[in-house]
Amino acid sequence: MYFKRFLLIVTIMFSLSNCGTIVGGSRYIASVEVDDHPKAKIYYNDQFQGTGVAKFKVKRVEANNFVFEVKQDGCPTQSYSFVSRKFRTGAFICSLLFWSFSPSTGAPFPIPVGGVVDLATGAVWKPDNTEFGVTKLNYKNFKYTVDYTNCPTPVPKKPIELIVDVVYLKNGSRIKGLITEMIPSQHLKIQTSDGSLFVFQMVEVEKVSKETIETAMD
Repeated sequence: MYFKRFLLIVTIMFSLSNCGTIVGGSRYIASVEVDDHPKAKIYYNDQFQGTGVAKFKVKRVEANNFVFEVKQDGCPTQSYSFVSRKFRTGAFICSLLFWSFSPSTGAPFPIPVGGVVDLATGAVWKPDNTEFGVTKLNYKNFKYTVDYTNCPTPVPKKPIELIVDVVYLKNGSRIKGLITEMIPSQHLKIQTSDGSLFVFQMVEVEKVSKETIETAMD
């Protein structure tokens, strides 16, 4: 009778779980984020999980052997391994205290069914948030932030600013370039970016000024 009762409770325990598996379960949710690479594809167990950011379940018992890969077109595949885990002491104690079974009235001590279930399912483990790149969001969610060093982030190019001379003519034309010669009351010479050289009599010129333009990328 006691054996049947024991089997019944064990069955219920595995079905409904205990403190460790109730609070967090035997799996946790890994949130993987690839810094500065929103187009990088994330794979876990050879299965595509997401681009740039991905969330998927991982067995708690494998928290110290968590491996995934990141791939992006034009860049080599990079593998990431996290090799540390922590024991969920509080959840395990809860299981021992609240999910134990006494097979008989005269038994010297109860059978720690909850603790056995937690150990069997791996619910007593969690990722080590002191490991570099790991952040604990809550008891169920852990974030992994990685740097895709095999695929450097391109540095955005900045425009080059140049100061040029601008000659305004009385006929409404405007010439940009570099004034190479200017003799008051006579003429001026201005060379444009394509190498052309123009000569204007000063009587044709309305005014001369300077202007800042963006001409190229460094």
